[in-house]
Amino acid sequence: MDAVNARPRPRARAASAAPRLIRSGASPILDAPDSGKLAAMLRLLRRHRGESAGSYDEVASVYDDFVGVWDRHITAPALEHYNRLVEQRVKLGARILDAGAGTGERTLTLLQHTPADAVIALDASRGMLDVARSKIHDPRVRLALGDLGQLPFHDNTFDVVSCTWAIEIMADPRAAVQELIRVIKPDGFVVYVFCSLPEGTLGKVLKHVIAKASSKQNALSHFLAEDERPFHRCDYSSLRQFVGGLATVATLGKCCQVTDEFLPCLEVAPPPATPRRARYATAASRDGAATPGGPRPPPGF
Repeated sequence: MDAVNARPRPRARAASAAPRLIRSGASPILDAPDSGKLAAMLRLLRRHRGESAGSYDEVASVYDDFVGVWDRHITAPALEHYNRLVEQRVKLGARILDAGAGTGERTLTLLQHTPADAVIALDASRGMLDVARSKIHDPRVRLALGDLGQLPFHDNTFDVVSCTWAIEIMADPRAAVQELIRVIKPDGFVVYVFCSLPEGTLGKVLKHVIAKASSKQNALSHFLAEDERPFHRCDYSSLRQFVGGLATVATLGKCCQVTDEFLPCLEVAPPPATPRRARYATAASRDGAATPGGPRPPPGF
């Protein structure tokens, strides 16, 4: 299930950073080191779309154990493609937004695989950002607390917006991706990776499990079916699926609108000539805290 268009290996991590894997046939099985960690990981799988950021605070300390297995042993081909895309397309001096950065794993990848000038790692969970802060010490990075669905940035701000394993947990994945498009420059692009619902037997099994575990009010996250995935088909977009359709990697341009894959492209006008610092200007309260105009830019913006 390849391509509407068309990458290096995920950032190496110490073997001890993830729980041990036992192979049973062809499928890796997580051998959690203790029952508390296993319970936290299972809570991750039960997340419903649109849950509050606080629910991720609860699992932040074990999130890397879970996602390490997911990234390296299950969806590695998708992330290799993601890495190739950013290596090939991110230009020298780029300003990047890592939206839904979580514990910062993809932020580290962007630093390693691109010549970015600055990266803002944004997430709605303080707990996840605390973990990111403990392992990212690059002066090009600024961590920001914010909502992926209502980004605190002006239009046409970033050269690149990256988002991995996040849109599928949003209450409205299409609206979330359209918000990512809003903040890229006219010549910028969005690259996003999400869990998708495979076709065939695996898809049917997952669909049955999701239906059993979901309610009318709370759909389980994690797997977007083809008819609900946010995408737009045009010369400025691409889409590839991996692991039998379990993971999807897509890119979009400024002209894309994801409410319907087959809508015509939007006409994109160049942004007005605005000093770059002005695009990050924020109002401040008397005590100096940033208001919803957005976080202050990191050095170099």
